[in-house]
Amino acid sequence: MDLSEYYQNRLRNSEEKTLSIKKHYDNLGLLRLGLLLAWALLMYFFFGSSVWAASFIVLGGLAAFYFLVKKHEAVEVELELQYQKNALLKNEIGIRQGKENTYDDGAVFDDSRHDY
Repeated sequence: MDLSEYYQNRLRNSEEKTLSIKKHYDNLGLLRLGLLLAWALLMYFFFGSSVWAASFIVLGGLAAFYFLVKKHEAVEVELELQYQKNALLKNEIGIRQGKENTYDDGAVFDDSRHDY
């Protein structure tokens, strides 16, 4: 296996993983929406019945929603990282095909007074 095939395989696997993470991200968004609607319905039906039931619904709904928001944010970070990996692999494939590097060469950090 040469280097081009290696990068092509890595990109294919990475794109499959990206689709999987994106699907999970979208499902969490729909779950958050469903939870919010269910919470609103429970509040409507049980708010006047009992103080304990209403407080349990309020606190339980807030805790569940907070948990889903945090989970959604974590998956969003993972998805963004996966997009960056895909871009890096595409850049490497492009370089192997003779295209220009999309990243700069770091010349702004070159210090002629530093011996390294």
